[in-house]
Amino acid sequence: MAGSLRFDRKSMAGFSLVECLAALGILSLVVPSALGFLAAFRQQNAAEEAAQEMEANRKIVLDRVTLLVEQAGNNPLGIGLTPIQLNGSTGITVESDTNDGADGPPDGKLDGAFEQVTVEWDPTTRQVYQRSGKGTRQPLATEVSLFRVQGWDAAAQPAAVMENVAWVSVYVRAEKLSPLFGGGRTVGAEGSRRIPVLSRLLGK
Repeated sequence: MAGSLRFDRKSMAGFSLVECLAALGILSLVVPSALGFLAAFRQQNAAEEAAQEMEANRKIVLDRVTLLVEQAGNNPLGIGLTPIQLNGSTGITVESDTNDGADGPPDGKLDGAFEQVTVEWDPTTRQVYQRSGKGTRQPLATEVSLFRVQGWDAAAQPAAVMENVAWVSVYVRAEKLSPLFGGGRTVGAEGSRRIPVLSRLLGK
């Protein structure tokens, strides 16, 4: 019959059982490899983020202590203050009359955010805290496994008396368990600084 449609059974045939089994076999090899690669990629990203976090924690502690020591003892109005006080080897308190609490000129009071500050490490919580004045302490950095601060005299000997301190050294190490490795391996960052004490604090 002219114009009639003719169907070819071969062209309508689906996948054979053998072809399906072959495809499943290939998938069984490819999918686990792809999933393994994805998991490794995610672990690597997590490890890099952890390393960046530890570097940030290290830097914020060093920067904050440096800032405080460098401004310690600023006292144009001659009020009674203690520029630097070392609280053992894990804390430092700094006083300076730098502003009126609202970014203005020195006003003879220690009520500004950075005029009477304590930075201290709690080994139990593995955090470095900052406390302004008599306020409550606030976390400055987490995952800090070691923090040490020491005063030194001009002869590079440990100084127990503030009047003899020529510079302050601070060391910090931040670390946490790495998501990339098992067995308790860690990722972290450490660093130290030697911060000169301004000559005005030494009566020079």
